[in-house]
Amino acid sequence: MKLNLAIFLIVSSHIAGIIGIGLPIHPDFVRLTPFNLLLSTVIVLSFHRLKTWKFWYFLGIGFLVGFGIEVIGVNTGAIFGHYQYDYVFGYKVFGTPLLIGVNWLLIAYCCGTAADWFLPKSPQVVVAMVGAACMTGMDMLVEPVAMRYGFWSWKGDVVPIQNYIAWFTTSFVLQSLFVRWRIPQRNGLALLLLASQIIFFIVLNLVLISRN
Repeated sequence: MKLNLAIFLIVSSHIAGIIGIGLPIHPDFVRLTPFNLLLSTVIVLSFHRLKTWKFWYFLGIGFLVGFGIEVIGVNTGAIFGHYQYDYVFGYKVFGTPLLIGVNWLLIAYCCGTAADWFLPKSPQVVVAMVGAACMTGMDMLVEPVAMRYGFWSWKGDVVPIQNYIAWFTTSFVLQSLFVRWRIPQRNGLALLLLASQIIFFIVLNLVLISRN
């Protein structure tokens, strides 16, 4: 895929999402979220130049850790708190969408790439902590939108602090592995996607605030 086309697809899909969900154009527009997630994942990872066995292992571990901890979380409430997934992410196994594992590995990759990009000479533990903070910050941005548009819901519509503690802890484990295996590369599309998602969720949060 050409770089210009990749940039266009990432930016245009998020602009379309803001318009389609924020206006909203149609109440079911949000159901396109899985398509956007998969498209973004394929585009960003395809531009990772050196695809070593550690790269593929990390993607597998990122998926399994993300999906596995969500399965435990949904069915016990012991990790993140009491919540359940709704309809947006599609097919579920043990009450957990398979795509949530893809979401975890993609966020881990993008945040890890960003942390390494801006802190190239920092100790690994610092880079891992910044990457984990980035992932946790993304979750904080996503939560209000997710609860409003059918991604997932929390008991009593309150996100407990343990959710963010669990997010940071799990993220730090993944980021530590990401850095230790020297997977980060200067993949500009990862930063573009991260920036696009941040803008996407900030705008939708502002839309929600304006309607309250």
